[in-house]
Amino acid sequence: MSERVPGKILLITSILIMPVLLLLYLFSLTYQEKLAEKICYQDEKITITSAGIIEKRGLHAVIPPNHRLLPYNPDYHGFITKVEYPVIHYPANRKIEKKINKKLQHLFKADKTTLQESFTSGLACHNRITFYAERIDEILAILADESYYTCGAAHSSTGFSIYHFHLATGEEIHPEEMIIQNEGFKNLVNHIIAQDPFYGFTSDAECHFADEIGGFMISPDGLNIFFAAYTGPAPGGGWLAFTIDYEKLKPFIKQGTILAYIAEKKSKGK
Repeated sequence: MSERVPGKILLITSILIMPVLLLLYLFSLTYQEKLAEKICYQDEKITITSAGIIEKRGLHAVIPPNHRLLPYNPDYHGFITKVEYPVIHYPANRKIEKKINKKLQHLFKADKTTLQESFTSGLACHNRITFYAERIDEILAILADESYYTCGAAHSSTGFSIYHFHLATGEEIHPEEMIIQNEGFKNLVNHIIAQDPFYGFTSDAECHFADEIGGFMISPDGLNIFFAAYTGPAPGGGWLAFTIDYEKLKPFIKQGTILAYIAEKKSKGK
C-alpha cells in the first residue's frame, strides 16, 4: 500500500500543476499581445487587420526594434520582423471580402519582394509596416506605410503602397487614371504646397513637387497626394502628403468615374 503513495502523490501533483501551467500559458499569450501594438481600421461595417503576425495569432503587430519576441540576427545586431499582407473583414458581403483579400495577398506580396528580401536577409533590423484605411462611399483605400533601418549603416528608408477597391465589385481601381494630370493640375498642386510656410517658398514657380508625385489616396476630405519617399540618416527618411479638397479638384476629374461621383456628393455636403 505504501508503495502506491508516491504514485498517488505524483498524480495529485500533476492534476494541481496542470491548471497553473495552463494559466501561465494563457498569460504568456496575453502578455505578448499587450507588448505588440494592435493597429486596425474599423467602422460599423468593415474592419481591416492583418494576417497572423505573432505566431499566426491573427494580430497585426508593430513590435519595437530589438524586442525579445523577434528572432535575433547576430550578424546585424538586430531583429527581423515578418512582412504580412492586410486582410479585410466585410460581413455585409463575404464574397467580396474573399475576392479583395485574394487580390491584396497577391498585390502586397508582389510589391514587397524587395522589402521582404531585405528583412529576411538581415540587412534591415529595425522595421515596421503599418496599415491605414479609409472608406469613402463604396471605395476602400488602403495605405501600407513601410519603414526600415539598415543595421550598421546608420541609414533608414521609408516607402508606401496604396491600394483602392470597389466594395460593390471587389475590383481594384486606380485614381491616377481618373485625374487629368495636365499643367493646370500641376500648377494647382504646386500652388497648394507653396502656400505652406514650412517649405519657405516665396512663389509657386519655386515649387516643383508636382513632378514628384508618387501616388494618390481617396479620402473623405479630398484626394491625398503622396510624394516620392526619401531616405536619410537614421532616424531620417519619410514621405510627404498633401490633400486637395474635392471642390478644387473637380475641374481635373474625368467625368463618369467613381471619383467624379464622390466629388459631386462631397460638394453637396453628403
